[in-house]
Amino acid sequence: MGSNEPAVGRGVAPAPVLTPEESIARMTLPAGYRVEVFAAEPMVEAPVSMAFDERGRLWIVEMVGYMPDAEGTGETTPNGRVAVLEDTDGDGKADRRTVFMEGLVLPRGVMPCHGGALVIAPPDLIFARDTDGDGRADERRVVATGFGGIDNPEHAGNAPLRGIDNWVHFSQHHEEFAFDGERADARPTPAHGQWGMSMDDAGRLYYVPNSDTLRADLFPKHYAGRGSAPGLNELIGRDAAVWPLVPTPGVNRGYQPGTLRADGTLATHTAACGPAVYRASLLGNDARGDVFTCEPAAFMVRRLHVTAAGVRLSAANAYERAEFLRSDDERFRPVWASVGPEGALYIADMHRGVIQHRTYATQYLKGHIRERGLERPLHAGRVYRVVPDGYRGSPRVELGSLGDADLVGLLAHADGWWRDTAQRLLVERRAAGQRAALAGMAVTHGDPLARLHALWTLDGLGMAEPGDARAALSDGDERVRSAGLRIAERWIDDPAHATDVRGWVERALNDASDVVRVTAALSAGRSREAWAVRTLVPWACSGRSEGLGRTSALLGARGREAEFARALLALDASDAGVGFEGVLGSVAGRVFASGSPEEARWLLSAAVMLHRIGDPAGRVITDALRGVQNLGGSRPRTVELATPPAGWLGLIGDAGHPASARLAESDVFLAWPGRPARGRDAAPFRPLTDRERQRYRRGEVVYVAAGCAGCHGGEGQGVVGQIPPLAGSDRVLGSPARLARILMQGMQGPISTPSGEYNGVMPGAPIAHDGDLASLMTFLRRAWGNEADPVGVDLVEAQRRATRGRTEPWRSDEIDGLK
Repeated sequence: MGSNEPAVGRGVAPAPVLTPEESIARMTLPAGYRVEVFAAEPMVEAPVSMAFDERGRLWIVEMVGYMPDAEGTGETTPNGRVAVLEDTDGDGKADRRTVFMEGLVLPRGVMPCHGGALVIAPPDLIFARDTDGDGRADERRVVATGFGGIDNPEHAGNAPLRGIDNWVHFSQHHEEFAFDGERADARPTPAHGQWGMSMDDAGRLYYVPNSDTLRADLFPKHYAGRGSAPGLNELIGRDAAVWPLVPTPGVNRGYQPGTLRADGTLATHTAACGPAVYRASLLGNDARGDVFTCEPAAFMVRRLHVTAAGVRLSAANAYERAEFLRSDDERFRPVWASVGPEGALYIADMHRGVIQHRTYATQYLKGHIRERGLERPLHAGRVYRVVPDGYRGSPRVELGSLGDADLVGLLAHADGWWRDTAQRLLVERRAAGQRAALAGMAVTHGDPLARLHALWTLDGLGMAEPGDARAALSDGDERVRSAGLRIAERWIDDPAHATDVRGWVERALNDASDVVRVTAALSAGRSREAWAVRTLVPWACSGRSEGLGRTSALLGARGREAEFARALLALDASDAGVGFEGVLGSVAGRVFASGSPEEARWLLSAAVMLHRIGDPAGRVITDALRGVQNLGGSRPRTVELATPPAGWLGLIGDAGHPASARLAESDVFLAWPGRPARGRDAAPFRPLTDRERQRYRRGEVVYVAAGCAGCHGGEGQGVVGQIPPLAGSDRVLGSPARLARILMQGMQGPISTPSGEYNGVMPGAPIAHDGDLASLMTFLRRAWGNEADPVGVDLVEAQRRATRGRTEPWRSDEIDGLK
């Protein structure tokens, strides 16, 4: 099927507009469950995100302006809302609607808290409150900014979620916040995920980026700062095959071989979103810990069984070649799942025929939309509730009226929503009078989840003491021990408590649980004292750190790589365990990539000495240098040194030494004062002229304004497994004609890079002005250590003429050979 052929046909049924009841009749579920309407238009319109407050009310984000037609005409009209839905008579259906905020442009998230709510209204994170009792926000205050989502709603921060650690976490945003109702203190995080995020009983975060089944952070992501690390955004559900009820030709790349099966159904995930970890019992105890995810392109909701094996997780479809909920209603667009106070599964159905954003929509999909009349209606929206057969109504919830002592008791509730909400309210109330009750529960309660929440509540109140952490480290549950370590970090460099805390961490590095060992290594890395290096280096080389333990130890090396390298080279042979070479190679690579000429010179001098005495560590260090220099790639990089490394020139000139020839290859891409690099094409690259420097600065502005930074990151680092990096990319550094075409028309997967395989679609940059495109290209080719020539407007104009009429993104096989 060609890219411009219509998608209709192949036995696809018509797409009538159905009432909520008619739509439910078209759904299938496993025996024992049923779907109910909680709310439908006109009570709700275009719901994209939701959250429950302490009164059991459902807060809904309505992205009314999203894609009014296949071209997105008028998308930035300020018609978005945050509404609050209530079931006042307990029959399981919303009967009251209050508009809390309106006049918003593409709002992205809501989190009830502190008597109001945090709302993502790009570019701001707003705290809003109703102060006069009418249910409408009359007080609004920006507490943070820097949220995208106007130009490209698919890739920007969303899903504010208060974690078990009392921080507000997000999907696809580079920061998280400690918010006390007045101020938001930020710490950096990687910006992975996509639409939606959820949390399990241990506080781990889960994501579903479009084409993936399920990803998770196996340890808290703030330990990586804005970088990435194995174990973060980890793909835990590897089977992406989906099993729709009916043919689904209306997917963005339905014309590509392999996107649809022979029967016309979607073969694998393409729009997975809105995950919900089930932490309740109403749907059956066998569902506890499962994750429900939405797939609006296939009109279905998936259920995944999640299994833990130590620190590792895996997820698999709960049904063989089937799904939890399926429909043949093409306007049934589940985009968000939440678990209610009673344990029902709530599903936000945006109920739009058009869900693919214009940034990525292909001509094929636009033709399908128009031919099947999917641009209308615009003002629908539903929230469904999945319950067991025989379940009726909904119990009244009013946690806000409970006393502090009652809330402490609810930390032992069987269902996660109750524990989370009780913890939040206690922290928001600053319930200092419950210190003794919480400390007692953290030690003596029979339920480890009650002990865990009590401990984190103490921490959120600022009342945790070293003794609470010490007691937690003796707990029989690995989740409690891990929490104790994290809480003890605040005293790890405190002279009054450091000796004790460091002793606890050292013992935890030998814990029987790899979950605890990983946490201990991460906690040790929070210390800025030399103790951390002395402790982590031999442990990282030992067998006790295998797997994510080694990764967590190396996160502590960030910013002090040379200190780690010195400690590694000073190890006794008895301490240089099975992981020594891997750890040394990783640390050495970071030293050479750090941009510190003096540290790089020192390490290479040490490598020379090691080579001379035949120590294999010398080879490990110089192999790491080769990796940073990218000697096996098409664009080698120069490493700058402060002075010539001691003995370096003599070693490469020693024809009798077995390493000399290999080291001479690296020497070509080494530079120091008085000796420029002598690599390919007489590097280094020439300095930019004044005019080119202006173009570079303009390109930096365009990179952010055009939405590039929202996906590829402020440092061009991309997102592992989701978005390719731009730093060091051959497609950026190579042919400028190829880069121009990628930026004009976009590129679609599969895309192979040294960092892995990527199967998404990058749209063309929304840049009509050729001068701005040349500026962006110049910036990309000189930022983040990239070293390639700037680009002029004439090249952009020539490529614009050569590709006139092209509407589809390029494939690798079409463009990678372009010179």
